[in-house]
Amino acid sequence: MANWQEAIPYDPERKIDSVEIFQDFIAVEGRKGGLTRLWLLNKTKEGGVDASTFRQLDFPEEVRCYLSCGTPHFWLAFARVRV
Repeated sequence: MANWQEAIPYDPERKIDSVEIFQDFIAVEGRKGGLTRLWLLNKTKEGGVDASTFRQLDFPEEVRCYLSCGTPHFWLAFARVRV
């Protein structure tokens, strides 16, 4: 365990549902505050994780449902509902 690195800080309000690894970044899907969320995390050139880059992807409108497509180009399709 001495070589382990925390990449995503613990948050009791965050539920992680899935993690997808791409060439340059990691996408984390889950829920927080009752809403579906997507977080991103950059990878280093050596293939490690840069924990300081963990961030939530924000949308211009409230997103109630979206589907991330696991492609090398990371396409994102989402349905928007105004509240």
